[in-house]
Amino acid sequence: MDNIVEVMKQLFVEYSGKQIDLATFLSRLNEAVAAHLEIQRMGIWLLVQGGAALSSVDLYDAESGQHSRGALHYQEDNPDYFAALSGQGKVVASKVTADPSLASLLDSYYDPCQIEAVLDVAIMREGSMIGAIRCEQCGGERIWTDSDVRFVEQVASIVSRVR
Repeated sequence: MDNIVEVMKQLFVEYSGKQIDLATFLSRLNEAVAAHLEIQRMGIWLLVQGGAALSSVDLYDAESGQHSRGALHYQEDNPDYFAALSGQGKVVASKVTADPSLASLLDSYYDPCQIEAVLDVAIMREGSMIGAIRCEQCGGERIWTDSDVRFVEQVASIVSRVR
């Protein structure tokens, strides 16, 4: 854990000191978190369109080493997911098919990307949800530990301070 804490501190110092831009900060943060949690996909998603959708601002695929952005999940198409995320502050699913709040995302997102487990934590600013940190496990179930959840909550807190 010490190494990831140092990596995150260094990234924040570089971003605060204008040594790296926001896109680079988010990309490198996603890479570090994915490596630390040993997951295939890691994303930072922000609410757009007045809160009507979550948009990926950086989605990292550790297997390919590629970053992408711009995927959208609309609240009207996924009301149970949005309600769970905003209401509980997180969605912790060791198996996406077993969590009813994720049912609307199965055919359109989880199945095509072969995502089998997720840990999503709301990014909060001034008491309102502004986005989500999304940890995605491919190729099998994943039992998310309390330590995993606390760590991702800390990452969400860091991202909430970035402007």
